[in-house]
Amino acid sequence: MIIANVPFAAVAGVVSLYMTGQYLSVPSAIGFIAVFGMAMLNGVVLISFINQLREEGVALAEAECSIISNNRGCRLEWKTKQEHCDDQRRIWT
Repeated sequence: MIIANVPFAAVAGVVSLYMTGQYLSVPSAIGFIAVFGMAMLNGVVLISFINQLREEGVALAEAECSIISNNRGCRLEWKTKQEHCDDQRRIWT
């Protein structure tokens, strides 16, 4: 799961080079290395969060689902823009 992010980062980098008409150069190669590092770090953070939820007693399937749904449960909620803004106001006040 950690290394699974790297191909997505590589494809995005190659597509962005193609779309901007740039060539693979030393600065862009350094950028690729930086993006690969961030992709790996994101994978490590995801695994750490799943392990933290597992230590709290959450089932594996629900822990994995909480990453997708951004809450501690496997229900996806469709919210209007106004409902989302109201939720954000409640969090920050």
